[in-house]
Amino acid sequence: MRCIQIRRSARAGAMAVFVCLCVAPEVFTQTTRATLTGTVTDPNGAVVPGATVNATNVATNISSETQTNQVGTYTFTALPPGEYTVAVELTGFKRNVQTGIILRIAETSRLDIPLEVGALTEEVSVVSQAPLVRSTSSEQGQVIDYKQIQSLPLNGRLFQQLITLTPGAIPAGFADFAENPAGAGARSAVHHSVNGLPWSGNNYLLDGIANNEPLNAFVNITPPLEALQEFKVQTNNPTAEFGVFGGAVVNLSIRSGTNQFNGSLFEYYRDDSLNAPNFFAATKAPFNSHQFGGTFGGPMLRNKAFFFGDYQRLRQDQGRTVIATVPTPEMRRGDLSALGTPIFDPLSGQPFAGSVIPANRINPITRQVADIFPLPNRSGLVDNYIENNVVAQKQNAFDIRSDVNLARWGSMFGRYSRADRNFVEPPTGNIFMAGGNRSESGNYNFVLGHTFTLSSHQLNEFRIGINKYDLAQ
Repeated sequence: MRCIQIRRSARAGAMAVFVCLCVAPEVFTQTTRATLTGTVTDPNGAVVPGATVNATNVATNISSETQTNQVGTYTFTALPPGEYTVAVELTGFKRNVQTGIILRIAETSRLDIPLEVGALTEEVSVVSQAPLVRSTSSEQGQVIDYKQIQSLPLNGRLFQQLITLTPGAIPAGFADFAENPAGAGARSAVHHSVNGLPWSGNNYLLDGIANNEPLNAFVNITPPLEALQEFKVQTNNPTAEFGVFGGAVVNLSIRSGTNQFNGSLFEYYRDDSLNAPNFFAATKAPFNSHQFGGTFGGPMLRNKAFFFGDYQRLRQDQGRTVIATVPTPEMRRGDLSALGTPIFDPLSGQPFAGSVIPANRINPITRQVADIFPLPNRSGLVDNYIENNVVAQKQNAFDIRSDVNLARWGSMFGRYSRADRNFVEPPTGNIFMAGGNRSESGNYNFVLGHTFTLSSHQLNEFRIGINKYDLAQ
């Protein structure tokens, strides 16, 4: 196997170009595809060479065909993840049809098929109930499927929160803040430490293209949950095509269109009605969050070309209670006696009488700056000021994807994902106390890929992409 990867990274932008030519004795799991292999046998358990094996994607009705080799083995490489029907035919045997075969992203599944003697016009139908055996690779990980993505409750609705379902993964790193637009709306850490390794060692891929901000190891694009088909978290022994590995490889796949037009609308709303006030605050901090959008996909040309798109908008006002220390009115006049310690004259080295600085010794500019600070609204000298302020953010995100089946020339797909966010964190009291923070980001991720299967053991895959992290703070 020969793989060439060119990557150029910077704080404001990252560009990844991935071109992979694979011609090897055996080709199994690919970055965003699935592989199906197995052995066809007769009633006596002997291998059956020359049998025709057909795998049909239920959603798109696109079929792939191969034949068993001299030892009765068949292999389908680079199949899109999803549900399949597998049929085996050979003169002298009944046609065997296996339905409900689920193939998952970046996994090689094994399906051995026994044939029964009989006429080809007769058919044996088998409905798969148990997951297929995966015995061709030593890599370990877990697939988070579409059902889990849609049904599990998440506070913030970010795919990163589902990584916790993987054994050995615990939340770590950062939540939502100015430099982490992919964590918009998160109330807890969205990164993970896997197998005890630093959270910054994880590698995130989106349809096989790098999805990392390289300096701080943030995720660049967080697709809406409705846009994800599934994703896999590989925690040990990933195969050769995965690089930049120091913790886990998180491999996401955006949904593609099918032969049926399908769409959805969603809105998630939350306010402060059920929130409790901060123990120290006189009033409740405000909170208001709207997250809404939709998806739509279907055929451009049945059984051949498909499209899928999604849009999500987040509008959130996150109230918070902040406690700070400000000078008292007496301190602003130079009376520091409440501190209980002598205040020394820097010129004479002698203590000021009563720890009071004479008015003529206070710089007039300093006096004006001191008056900018808000007055205490709580008793005491420390933590004597409290306020509720609001961190406001607006985010727009979308994905557009198209897939084309080129028949004997393989398949192509293209996708463009973008997320724009405006984040404003006000200062506490005023900019002299704490500067606050704000940022504007316009991140995007693009990929164009072509897959061509030369034979059951030879695969040519070309993929080029751009991953840009663009944030102004």
